[in-house]
Amino acid sequence: DWSADVSTKPTIGDATAANQGTIASAIANIQNNTFIGTNIPAALELPASSSNIVHIRVIFNDETGSPKNLDSGNPAITLINQASVDLSGRLGSWTNPATGEYVVPYTNTATDSPDTLDWNVTGTVNSKLRRWVGSTQLTNVIAVDFTATDRTNLGYLLTRLGTPANGGTVAAKTDLIATNAADSPNAVTAQGNAATAAGHNNPLDAAGTRGAVGLATANLDTQLVGITPPTAIAIADSILGRDIANTEITASAHSLVTLILAGVVKANTVDFPGYLTIYRTNGVTVHAKIPIAIDPAAEPIDGVG
Repeated sequence: DWSADVSTKPTIGDATAANQGTIASAIANIQNNTFIGTNIPAALELPASSSNIVHIRVIFNDETGSPKNLDSGNPAITLINQASVDLSGRLGSWTNPATGEYVVPYTNTATDSPDTLDWNVTGTVNSKLRRWVGSTQLTNVIAVDFTATDRTNLGYLLTRLGTPANGGTVAAKTDLIATNAADSPNAVTAQGNAATAAGHNNPLDAAGTRGAVGLATANLDTQLVGITPPTAIAIADSILGRDIANTEITASAHSLVTLILAGVVKANTVDFPGYLTIYRTNGVTVHAKIPIAIDPAAEPIDGVG
């Protein structure tokens, strides 16, 4: 490991005869480890779904900088995360497509967790060990395809909001958008169109409101002059002339409706003994059953007045 050589060996300033051999060895180790390169990424985004293959390439050179195959076999890789869990199972088999070039597939899977991968790649060329160490940060998916439809939708949104003036931001404009989708401009417009199609002018302006209630102008004093409210007699006549059939369904047993039904339609104490049974205007439906008390000893009333 050349970093250890740099941190523990004497500096050039200490190049006494006794230290020259040690310094030369450290420099040789540093030089050896400049003859290895790789495309291992510093950051790798997890896919949104399924998985994809990332081809890891490692290049080895000899002391002259020319591509050179390893003395034997394939590179060795240690792949662990920050918890020192072995993740080498994500790697496939090595191939050697060109002199000094070695390729291994890494499977990048959507279900993997964001993590830091620590790589240690080694190989021997001309009896000299080459080593590469580094890290890859796995991140959650942050990018998706930006389609033509997305662009159209954003353009429509900006048109609806209006271009921000004097360096303003779109964010300030979006404060005008309803948080409830049902209250959005499109929804309100659609509701208004449906109401118009149904013959309703929604919403009505001031003139439309006056027209709806029969007022020609905004001057209420002028409009109310010709309006004559009904008299008490007219109201009473209207009530008394109303057919009982219109109210019998909702009338209670102790209402005037019940009294009228008992007097002009049908009522008896035979159908349901112990009750005064009062029928509705059809003569069949029971309107009310009122309990009665019978005393055979009581003297009847045979006249009034």
